[in-house]
Amino acid sequence: MSEKGNDKQKSKNRIMKVVIWIGVILLCALIQNAVKKHGGIINANSSSQASAVLIASLSGAGVALLYTVGFILAGILCKLWDKHHSGNDNNRTNTDELGLELSETMADAENSQTNKTLEFKQNNKQIEKECADSPEYGLTVNCPVFVNGKNNKKRYLDCLCTKEEEELSFRYKKSILTKSISGFVEQYSAYRMNGSLYGTIFVSVYGTQDTAKAPDGYKLSTRYSERDSIEITSDNVIS
Repeated sequence: MSEKGNDKQKSKNRIMKVVIWIGVILLCALIQNAVKKHGGIINANSSSQASAVLIASLSGAGVALLYTVGFILAGILCKLWDKHHSGNDNNRTNTDELGLELSETMADAENSQTNKTLEFKQNNKQIEKECADSPEYGLTVNCPVFVNGKNNKKRYLDCLCTKEEEELSFRYKKSILTKSISGFVEQYSAYRMNGSLYGTIFVSVYGTQDTAKAPDGYKLSTRYSERDSIEITSDNVIS
């Protein structure tokens, strides 16, 4: 909390304590007045010794005891007020510290993930070139299509169709780790618009660059080359 906020809270606490003390004193005075009035009625209607004792006690030790109890009560209420607001300040401070710690942890995780992604891409440079020249390109887990990042993967699949240029939809099946490729390789099933299975392809998002090559039996639509005009969508990619 800022210094200005602290001063405002302290002022509020002082005002509240004054209100508590005034309230307790008024309460004691009301009790004293009510009992005296009641005692006076008794005294007017009865000459009993009990009423005389009551009035005498209220004019002496009884009044002192009443206000003593009242002052103790006021002190307790003030301490409870301080404790309550001190707890709120601590909770607010703890919450702020927790938020900062969480933010820093997330930033560290993102940096770590970025560094790991760059490491994977660097490790895949050689096999990426080898897969691009292979007839099994994109058709086996050890020879996937390499793209640069998840957004480009969705764009690639969005533009991938049959050789007859029939649109396809792709459904994610699983992620696979292999010894020869850094990072997961994702497996997708390709479906025709009538719902029949067309084939299976494998994609890695840890490529150093985007590819313009389609696996055997597939074709990239002309939309894929229109990088500046096409809107990246994933309507036909279920991941």
